[in-house]
Amino acid sequence: MNEFEKLVYEMRSAQINYFRTRNGDVLQLSKKFEKRVDEYLRDKIINQQTLF
Repeated sequence: MNEFEKLVYEMRSAQINYFRTRNGDVLQLSKKFEKRVDEYLRDKIINQQTLF
């Protein structure tokens, strides 16, 4: 599994766990992973745009 796949796996696991428990701490963890996925994608898009 590459870095992105691991991030998405962790994000989805946290989201599923949150919807099972509705726990605020789990929600914060889910948001943390969502932010990391967004940052990863943003960085990849910026890097691709600078190549062309």
